[in-house]
Amino acid sequence: MVFLNSCLFTEKIKNTIIFVGLVFFSSITTVSAETNPNKPKRIVSINLCTDQLLMALVETERIISVSHLSRDPSISSFSGSANTLHINYGTAEEIYHLKPDLVLAGEYSKKNVVGVIKELGLNIVTVEVANSLKAMRSNLLKVAAVLGEEAKAKILVSKIDNLFLSKNTYAEKPVAIVWRARGLTDGRGSLVHDLLQAHGFRNLSEILGRGAVGNINLEQIIIARPELVIIPDPKQDYPSLSQLLFKHPALRSLDRGTKPWLRIIKIPEWGLICGGPQVLKAFEVLASARLDLLNNKQTR
Repeated sequence: MVFLNSCLFTEKIKNTIIFVGLVFFSSITTVSAETNPNKPKRIVSINLCTDQLLMALVETERIISVSHLSRDPSISSFSGSANTLHINYGTAEEIYHLKPDLVLAGEYSKKNVVGVIKELGLNIVTVEVANSLKAMRSNLLKVAAVLGEEAKAKILVSKIDNLFLSKNTYAEKPVAIVWRARGLTDGRGSLVHDLLQAHGFRNLSEILGRGAVGNINLEQIIIARPELVIIPDPKQDYPSLSQLLFKHPALRSLDRGTKPWLRIIKIPEWGLICGGPQVLKAFEVLASARLDLLNNKQTR
């Protein structure tokens, strides 16, 4: 019965994510930008994370190409928009022939490609990996400035600032963990850790002494008994052995353990990668998850 309630809760979470996503991004795209002849009008992105930033801030008419990864709905929250755009595979030759006036690359984009693009005289901006809310905020402002979309970025930045303000205001903090394929977890020094703290949770990964990237097996989770286990929605089109642990009966048994208020929820995999607006959208559902946990705990 408890597991059935957990399933219903998870379904409610999924519906909430969809609703929040629609409201979240409609509030951004409805901001009208003043006509600015200096804004780049032929923009190319060669990195999945810069794809997400670009499509959140700019109308598709100004985008001439995004990376091929942006069409994968499991890791890209803008896959629908990407399906209407030309895609690239991050080679210098194809980027040059597109004649862009701005190229966006990631910190770990191929160094030789970035170097050739610079030598060809193209305007290229490299965006660092966002491993904290502060870094995400900085990246948003940086990209918005080169795109000429500061007004749209202010909406997103205000959401991050609100998370900063609420970070240390929670009296009671349930223990949560984001548990990925292969048992990977995100500890102190990661964006996920910042987001868990900002939503009023303690991170089990940090409690167990893991760093920014660590590994925790299922037995350790069962022993630790966190109140919330967050797992990614597995890729339906590309199943792998690394995702089988999410179907382990022992994981389901957590719902029937000594802490019956525990919840296991799924969030889109694109909410766990790339420090962009889509991450805020996915994790916004944690606010209701926390309240539900505390309410159930008080009634038992």
